[in-house]
Amino acid sequence: MGGVSNEEMINITSCDEAEFQSYMCRQYGTAAFTSGYQIVKANSAMIYSDDGEDRLMELLQGIFADDDSCKGFINFCTTYIIVQNMNF
Repeated sequence: MGGVSNEEMINITSCDEAEFQSYMCRQYGTAAFTSGYQIVKANSAMIYSDDGEDRLMELLQGIFADDDSCKGFINFCTTYIIVQNMNF
């Protein structure tokens, strides 16, 4: 999962939006997080598509240094968005 441990995913999904933004900016840089997260949120319907990750990677091309970083970013963002949209 893009080098992301289960513990990190659980922690990132239990925080509020400010904590999520802070963590992601530390991991990926403010500019990459800001533009990348806007793209992922705007295309969040892709999360549920079989080829969604590939399509998001195309949209995020050029923002991240390599595919592994991009996949990790997508995994964090999509997991966070899915959890935030769940009704408990």
